[in-house]
Amino acid sequence: MQLDPFFSIIIPTYNREDFVTFAIQSVINQTFKNWELIIIDDGSTDNTREIIQDNFSDSRIKYVYQENQERSASRNNGVNIAHGKWICFLDSDDQFLSNHLEVFAENIKEHKHIHFFYNLKVGETYYKKEDKYNQVFTSVIHSQQVCIQKELLIENKYNTDLHIGEDLELWMRIIKQTDIICTDVQSVKIINHENRTVGIKRLEPLQRHLELITEIASIYSPKIKVQYRRKSISDAYFNIAKYFIGNDFLKASFYIMKSLLHNIKNEQSRHRFLVLLSLLKVYSRKVLEPYIQKEW
Repeated sequence: MQLDPFFSIIIPTYNREDFVTFAIQSVINQTFKNWELIIIDDGSTDNTREIIQDNFSDSRIKYVYQENQERSASRNNGVNIAHGKWICFLDSDDQFLSNHLEVFAENIKEHKHIHFFYNLKVGETYYKKEDKYNQVFTSVIHSQQVCIQKELLIENKYNTDLHIGEDLELWMRIIKQTDIICTDVQSVKIINHENRTVGIKRLEPLQRHLELITEIASIYSPKIKVQYRRKSISDAYFNIAKYFIGNDFLKASFYIMKSLLHNIKNEQSRHRFLVLLSLLKVYSRKVLEPYIQKEW
């Protein structure tokens, strides 16, 4: 009789034929071996299916094809068919270091009352905050960093109406039911490339992110410190301003002013004020160069 796996790793993928094999291999390379890998192919039109089926025969790997439903639905569908006690996620263009699952297994054994853990991204530094709500709200915890008890993800699904910030919204709901531990171990390798979904420079996701951050800050206002709420909203306004720099100085100026008004004491406020002066042509244009010449 085959025992259920300890971990279920869920990879949602869409047209990632150039990356997905590296993601899968990073799971196979794990030092902790009791896992299953569920690949949810979200309607790929490239050679993703053929590449996976031709290159991997490990019985622990399950390939599931579905019509395109976006990544949140893909992750939810993966959780529904998972057999593991604990769920991890991996984007199909990223990779785990070989100790990723081992670190989680050790922490789960040590902290039996905790049902939510996360590892760090390579190059990331852990800054401990006052409590779990402030920790999660101020940290950028990607789905590929977390390990969550399956029952919590059955009860709490990704919101399929969200296409940016869906992970933060879910984490804030889950921590109502459990504490959270950061292992302080770097084990997630984020692969930056020009087609990365979260890196595409579009206005709508930036506006939706501002709406979401404002909504979360309001819902959890008694639990999240004022300076953290104001800083996050200020940063979201400035991200929209960066979209307009170089093509609409009036809108860029408007959103920078909104950013400053929401958090004038932000450590970045002086720089943002100089960007505003530069847009108004009363300060050196050099301060604008990083935003005009670089994708962010």
